[in-house]
Formats: sequence, structure tokens, C-alpha cells
Amino acid sequence: MDSSLQYICGSIAAAVTGAVATAAFYIATRPPPKLKRNFDLNSQSEELPGPDHVRISHLTPKAPHVSYLFEDAQTLHECMIRGARVSGNGPCLGWRERGSDEYQWVHYKEVLERAKNFGAGLLHKKLKSGSFVGIYSLNNVECVLTEYACYGRSMSIVPIYDTLGPKAFTLVINEAEISAVICDKEDKTMALLNDKNEMPTLKLIVQIEPISDSAKKRAEEFDVDLISFKEMEALGKANPQNLKPPKPETLATICYTSGTTGSPKGVMLTHKSIVANVSAVMDIIRNNSVWDWTVLKPIQDKLGGRLRLIVVGSAPIAGHILTFLRSALGCVIVVGYGQTECVAPCTLTTPGDISVDNVGPPIPCCKVKLVDVPDMNYFASEGKGEVCVQGLTVFQGYLKDTEKTESTVDKDGWLHTGDIGMWLPNGALAIVDRKKHIFKLQQGEYVAPEKVENIYLRNLFVSQVFVHGDSLKSCVVGIIVPEMEAVLQWCKEQGITGEWNHICQNKVVKEHLLEELITLGRKSGLKSFEQVKDIYLHPRLFTIEDGLLTPTLKTKRLECRKYFKPQIDAMYSHLV
Repeated sequence: MDSSLQYICGSIAAAVTGAVATAAFYIATRPPPKLKRNFDLNSQSEELPGPDHVRISHLTPKAPHVSYLFEDAQTLHECMIRGARVSGNGPCLGWRERGSDEYQWVHYKEVLERAKNFGAGLLHKKLKSGSFVGIYSLNNVECVLTEYACYGRSMSIVPIYDTLGPKAFTLVINEAEISAVICDKEDKTMALLNDKNEMPTLKLIVQIEPISDSAKKRAEEFDVDLISFKEMEALGKANPQNLKPPKPETLATICYTSGTTGSPKGVMLTHKSIVANVSAVMDIIRNNSVWDWTVLKPIQDKLGGRLRLIVVGSAPIAGHILTFLRSALGCVIVVGYGQTECVAPCTLTTPGDISVDNVGPPIPCCKVKLVDVPDMNYFASEGKGEVCVQGLTVFQGYLKDTEKTESTVDKDGWLHTGDIGMWLPNGALAIVDRKKHIFKLQQGEYVAPEKVENIYLRNLFVSQVFVHGDSLKSCVVGIIVPEMEAVLQWCKEQGITGEWNHICQNKVVKEHLLEELITLGRKSGLKSFEQVKDIYLHPRLFTIEDGLLTPTLKTKRLECRKYFKPQIDAMYSHLV
């Protein structure tokens, strides 16, 4: 379904960890091509006996779940070691300088050696197994080296990123009691130092870029040990320490996820959870169509000619775009659904299934069931309800937040996602609604705004939409960010001219878009009370920077209500 509400990788940090693990697994264990599918596309999942209508993948073995693929690769640390062995010290980490077509590579043995040295350096600086190490950096080689340095010493990484909110690093560092942070650039180092008085646990900053004298002086003022990444590697090399490899149950990472409301929450994920997730989605990628070698080859060559897999994540993709990309790129494109709390995906579309109305069956490391949501008239007995996930990938809980953990994971270990799903006849899951963001109108009718928004987003004139309503009003209204190119083309055909801001204020344009939305909503089965009765055209996109979107580009509903309060109040006053 191209209007799915949530997709794979609910957090940037989880995506980074998953990508690294997937790369290691793939290089180490790439299987030979298979010509036959593993199961019938018309029967993609299996319902287990019992009253709860639990479903599993047809690929799930007789044991409860897939947990790992190889005995010697049950942690991320072991995955890297296996990758080095099986690849024969092949290329591991690659990057390309801006303006260059050539990739530079660091091979496995060098990665392992540098990670060992860096980890020894951390131990020399008084960190120990079980410590939490912050990573405040864009993706680069040093980030991965830090990850595996920590894994090899049974430490846990805590990614930090600005899009969690203004100065969110203070909350993360204090809650996780982080003493060491790795930064890529000096501006981040200075930001940490400037707020040092609010972070008493921070003692060590490792900077990837060269350190200036002013930064060194600033660090001395706050009694913070500031050292370069290269110096830390050299320190560890001069003071070697034995590795202390993690166990599968060892905490690998704490991924902070902001959600759409409230403060960021630290999702605790173990090595076992991450490895199980990666193991479950490993599959064969191949093409054999004559079109791949003729008509489509120039397009594929633009992407390097060796593209094998694209995973759709984080935000919806229109069905027609998905179909076009599958046709043109000559590689498998899969759509996943999940959230940080279950590592990343809990369902994944099946290679060979070209439909666009679902997010696939459960992956082999977990079970999925739907539970009743009576207020919204969804019942599991009818194949509809809140999506719940159980299995090795379900997180250990939110760091230092037992109450929130218990409200998210029930006593039987089922993660309640807050999304409404529906089982399709072929056994795949479709995401059709959202439980958490529902409100009751004055007349007692319930409205799920994200359901309405995802229908309206199908209109070619709409780029972004926020639907609002509350129990004191009898109808809903909407904030629409128009798709500029499409609207300007329509205006040109209608003889409407002017600057973009003025066009968004044009009554004729507004009435046309409102009519388009009402028509689309009616065709899509929206009830009258679910349809917007008025709209405001906002000329600028919602962004993370203005606080209206989460890091995964989902609407922050509370912030939008505050931000657009004048426009919302004005619309309701006109509707009285």
C-alpha cells in the first residue's frame, strides 16, 4: 500500500547499525543464485493455530525464530571477523571524495586492527566494558571504526544527531551517563564544550578533524580531555589491551528516537536483536531479463551497473513511482515496515511480488498479530487491528523509562506499534491507519487524521498535509503545502499569475485544491465527517529545522497545532 504510515528504520541510528551489519553479512555469506521462489506469492504467511490469529513467515524454521545464520556470527563483532575470513581480507569500508569517480577502500584486516587500537585507547582513558560511547558525527569510516572498537570491548554506542531537537545531546548524554563522545567536526566539539556545565558526566571528546588551538584551550577550561581520532588510535597501539568480545545478549546500541511527541527515548538493542533481524532478511538478488541487458542497461549503468537491491524506508513512496523504478532499474526493490523498537523491519515485501498495496509478510525472526481496536471498529477476527510484534528483534526497553516500556511492550512480550494493519488474502500485511493519533469530534465521531492525510497525499497538487480536529469542533480542517510545480502549471493554464506566496493566498486556487481533495476522499471511501471542510495553503515545506517534522520526516502533530494555531482558529471562525 503506497500510503503506509510507517516504514523500515524508524531511526537514523538504527539504519546505520543495520546497514553496517547487512554489509558485513552480505559480503561474508553471499549465496549462489536460486531460480525458484521459496514460497507461493499467493500465500506469503502462515497463520498459527489459536485464538490470536498470529502469523509467521513461511521461511520461519521449526525452531521458534531465525536468530543467526552461522554459529561463528552471533554478534556484530563476530560478523566483522567472519567477513574478514570469508572475503579473504576483501574491501570493507569505502568512500569517494567529492568530485571523484573512484572509491577508496579500507580492507577488513585494517578495519579490525584500527578498531582494536581505538578500543584500547578508550580503555587507557579509563572507559570500561559496559560504558556508553556517544557518536556525534555524520556517517564516515571513523564512525564504523568506533562502533567495532566498542563492540570488541563490550561497550555500547549511542548515536547523537541534531535532528532530535535543539540541544538534544544534553538530554542523551545525561540520561545515558556518557563520558566519551566522538565528534567529526569542531563545531560539534565546541557545542558540547559550551554546554559542558549541563553535562557533568562528559570527560572525553575525540575529534575526527584536526583540533585547533582555540578548541584545546576551551576544553582545558572545562577540564575535558580533547584528543584527535588519530592520537587515540596511536595511544591504543602503544598501550595494547585484550579484547572482551560481547555476548549475544550484550547491549549493542541505544538508539534515541523522538517519535511525534515528547522527549527522545533511548531504545536499547542487543547484538542478538540486530543479528536476528539481518539474518531474517538475507535473500538472493538477481536479474535475468533480456530488457536488463538492452533497453534498461543505460539507466542501470548510470547507477554503476551493479545495483542489486533497494530498500524503501522511512517515508511512503507512491505506487506508480515504485512500479516505474522496479521496471527501470533492473534490481529488486522491497518495501519494509517496522520501527526502531524492533531494530528495523518486522515485515518485508517478497522479491517477485510487484504489487504496491502492502508491506509484505512477517520476516522469519518474528511473529506478527493484530489486536482489536474497538473504538475504531477494527477487529482481529476480521483481519484488522493494531499491529503487534513478538520475537528476538523486540527491544529490551527504553533506557530509564520503565513506565513507557511497559505501556509499549505487554507482559507476553508483544510490541504494540500503534499502527493499524490488515491482512490481505495473499498473507501480506497492509498498513491502513494509525491508532495513536485519533480524536473524537463534537458529535462523537472518531477521526484518524493520518488515514485522511495519506489519502490526500495521493493528489498530485499536494506535497504535505496536516489534518486537525478536536472534541470541541464538529469538523476537521487542513493545512496543505501545495506541490509547487503542479500548481504553477495549473495556474498557467487558468491564466493565474503572481508570486508563489500570493498564489497560495488565491481564493480560486484554494477552492480548486479543496474540491480535488473532497473528490479524492469520496472516491477513497472517506466518510463526510472525515473530510476537511476548509484548508489553508502554506507556501513552505514542513521541515525538521522548523520543528514540524521528526528525524524520520513524520509530522509532529503537537508542534503543528501550535505553529498553525492562528490559521486553524481563522478557518473555524469562518465555518461557524
